[in-house]
Amino acid sequence: MIQALNRVNQLRQIFNEQETFAFYQGKTMGGCFIGLFAKRKILDRIKDLYVCKVKAGMGGLTKNKGSVALRFKIDDTTFAFFNCHLSAGKGEVEKRAEMLRMILDHAFKKAKGLYKAANHDVIYIFGDLNFRIDLKNKEAREAIQADNIDFLK
Repeated sequence: MIQALNRVNQLRQIFNEQETFAFYQGKTMGGCFIGLFAKRKILDRIKDLYVCKVKAGMGGLTKNKGSVALRFKIDDTTFAFFNCHLSAGKGEVEKRAEMLRMILDHAFKKAKGLYKAANHDVIYIFGDLNFRIDLKNKEAREAIQADNIDFLK
């Protein structure tokens, strides 16, 4: 990954060492990975980094479902990132929502400072969330284009 990021710099003819990327820290759980890659020039501004995993499969006993997450602060802005793998299955919306609530509640409990996900300035949740819109592709796209969010629920 670092090589690819730095190759882009070479192609853009950016050769300043401070503009190259470095791997700061990461965590894996099952098939999920999360990592913090940053330009060298901002590494000294990254503070309060905390990386964790939250098991959510079979009531938190297995690592096949859940999240790897990281949080940090740059200057006065706090960030939280969650790479999640939630339950699959048609009609399991409430189960997935509950898993996500549990992940957000438990992710940073052992971290110093901000230990609640909702207290961060910027929050990203991504991964294999397994939420589905039970519509044909064309219908969903038309609703999105029309900003008809209620139709998509």
